[in-house]
Amino acid sequence: MKIKNKQLKSYPFIFIVIIFTFFIYSNHEMEYDYSVLVTNFIIIILSLIFMVLGDNYNFSLNKVLMLFFFFFFGIAPIIQYQRGIVLWSYDLYYSSYDYYRMNVIIILIMILYQFLYRIFSKFKSSNIEKTILSNNEISFRFISHKKILLLSFFSTFLIIIIFDFSLFNMILRDGNNILNNSTQILIFNYFIRPIPLICLIYYKINKKMVSSKISKNELILWAFALLTNFPTGAPRFYIAALYIPLLILYIYRIKKRYLSLNKILIFGLLFVFPFLDQARSVNSLSELKFGFDFKMFTQGHFDSYQMFMQVVNENIITYGNQLLTSFFFFVPRTIWTNKSVGSGMLIANQSNFYFNNVSMNFFGEGYINFGYLGIILFLIIISYLNARLDLIYWSDSENSANNILYLLSLGLLFFVLRGDLLSGFAFTFGLFISAILVFRIIRV
Repeated sequence: MKIKNKQLKSYPFIFIVIIFTFFIYSNHEMEYDYSVLVTNFIIIILSLIFMVLGDNYNFSLNKVLMLFFFFFFGIAPIIQYQRGIVLWSYDLYYSSYDYYRMNVIIILIMILYQFLYRIFSKFKSSNIEKTILSNNEISFRFISHKKILLLSFFSTFLIIIIFDFSLFNMILRDGNNILNNSTQILIFNYFIRPIPLICLIYYKINKKMVSSKISKNELILWAFALLTNFPTGAPRFYIAALYIPLLILYIYRIKKRYLSLNKILIFGLLFVFPFLDQARSVNSLSELKFGFDFKMFTQGHFDSYQMFMQVVNENIITYGNQLLTSFFFFVPRTIWTNKSVGSGMLIANQSNFYFNNVSMNFFGEGYINFGYLGIILFLIIISYLNARLDLIYWSDSENSANNILYLLSLGLLFFVLRGDLLSGFAFTFGLFISAILVFRIIRV
């Protein structure tokens, strides 16, 4: 009964979002097919319904996924459609039928995903899951705060050296560093640089077992974390993955209030997201401006829908080659001479786009590997993982070492869903290995 009351209280939120959506549909700059508008509106409504009623948790991977559907498959496509915007190409044209067909595919994906998620959520915990939970809860109680401080200090010092002792290089995304090898840069960005923030997260989780008061050590860790991972100095997906856990740990209402995290993420996507995007081009902090503009939905950040549509329209299928490339991302091209590029770049090159660093969302990755069967396969995978990880987290002790991987996953999921899979898999793997290694070091 308590959960149902929480869900009922979310209905005003849904109503406000729907009213906001109707302002988007009021665009009359061009003629459009009502079948596209109706199916698009169904996507938006389903994403909101599944966000509120799809599970009983205050926040979850399921809710984050539905937020992705809302923005990337709902809001952004209809704005692009109404304004006749085609990203990355001067020659392509997407018809109303293309949008209608893609909307129908996405609606079927959403319904099948939610059906599978509910089924997998009802599976009983396996013996392996129970063993992992109990062992990590016990071991997490014995971590050394001294080791956390030392590890954070030495990693911060190393990061400062790599950024050539320049504060400007560290707080702006285009800042230079002394690395000139792509492999070294990947290892640094996805494995070494997150360490100070990961140390802070571990400290905070462990500290809550004793006291919620902010200590001197905690302030020192915050200083190291902000210095090395300032929000304007790194990609947005990276910042989201590392700062969302801290939001949950420091803002009590997020874990206790239904949908609080989703509301914060909506605010972040509408206001903070475009603010951080400016850090890619400005030369001074004074040039940064805070505000909201619908035009951001017509830019390349939200190309996910059109890239999915492009791969389906062109019927590009690699029969698992892209999946192999993602799994073995760490193999150098000097050894694997036929190693493919990321799926986004592959589509861009084959479609003669004027820019090739484009996305390919998770379900588009399914299609480019095995066609419609691949979409179903990828659906089963993500619905199973989300269902099991959500269940494990909310069934687990607040002080288990598993929690940090789950909290990191909340932000990583957005990046993996947007794609492409090669980048998402590499970053997720690097960040998880970094978190596990830190745990091994700081544990007594």
